[in-house]
Amino acid sequence: MDILLTLFFGWQIVKAFADVVAWPVAKKQVEAAGKAVSNLMKLLGIGALVAALAGAVSGGPAAATLGGFIGLVIGFATQQVLG
Repeated sequence: MDILLTLFFGWQIVKAFADVVAWPVAKKQVEAAGKAVSNLMKLLGIGALVAALAGAVSGGPAAATLGGFIGLVIGFATQQVLG
């Protein structure tokens, strides 16, 4: 039950942070750039949240491994957006 609560509240925090970061970008650039920044922040936040949960549940090496893997996945996924 604690993991589900952590995921729920973590997602709420990630969404709020992504909106705060993307708002100035959308205001200065086109709205599509703001949405791209928001989605990028959400991806990074979800990766950090999952890695933190893995570290809390099974220890440090699992979190480091999962964090590295998620970093690679996010890097390849955002290659088109950032390019």
